[in-house]
Amino acid sequence: MPPANSRRGGREEKDRRSQLEQKKKKTVIAAASWHADQVKLLEDMGALVKVIPDRVDAFFLAEIREAGAQPASREQALVEADVLTLHVPLLEKTRKMIAQRELGMMKPTAFLINTARGHL
Repeated sequence: MPPANSRRGGREEKDRRSQLEQKKKKTVIAAASWHADQVKLLEDMGALVKVIPDRVDAFFLAEIREAGAQPASREQALVEADVLTLHVPLLEKTRKMIAQRELGMMKPTAFLINTARGHL
């Protein structure tokens, strides 16, 4: 039997497993008014879901946070996202929200999905 000090403690092993699981997850970040069922569906598929709070309708924000979505700043979203989805209307404040600068902040392997009906 190995000495007690050579074994990993239960908490340390759990933390290590959690870190490994986190590396496998894809981060999906939405600039949208999503519903809780959409968040749960993505989480069931192994995604870590984050939202940009200032881009989400206040009505849905509490609901999707309760479903497990985490808040992310706009800059954090651009840097961390494996998939960035845009579901916003074309308004003066959303026009050109993703330009060359923002694309340059994203991972080279990230996907940008624009479901809006305009040039964001």
